[in-house]
Amino acid sequence: MPMRRNIHLKKSAPQGRAKFFIHRDIAFARGGIFIKENMIVSDPQNLHIFQKSYAFTRWLLNHTNTFPKSNRFSVAVKMENTMLEILELMTSANMSRNKLKYLLPLDQKLAGLKILLRLSYDLKFVNITSYEYGARELVTIGKMLGGWMKHSAAS
Repeated sequence: MPMRRNIHLKKSAPQGRAKFFIHRDIAFARGGIFIKENMIVSDPQNLHIFQKSYAFTRWLLNHTNTFPKSNRFSVAVKMENTMLEILELMTSANMSRNKLKYLLPLDQKLAGLKILLRLSYDLKFVNITSYEYGARELVTIGKMLGGWMKHSAAS
């Protein structure tokens, strides 16, 4: 079993199964799966993009609640569903051998979400500060995704 930094393992006496304790939010679990902040991924190098996307999803869900009621069930729901699909695609890509199969549609959905965020700003559903934060986070996620795609294409 490969050892990773910040991992503490303790064997239980009767069954010989390993009990894993999280130290600094990282632990090694059965089957090569890593756990960090209650998220399971098969490869820890791709974890940061998921963390960023998850944090952005939480931010987005809080901000779409403030949209006008007349648009909450059109633009807001589309933005929320798109971001949730992005998280699903990231999880699928992370656990798949053919990552590009999931990363290309993920890139398209991210581009669509950028357009929806801009539309929500143009329609005055979000203020300039929220728009700048959202756009900056989406650009950061896009850069990480581009690096992930390059890495996946090379291997």
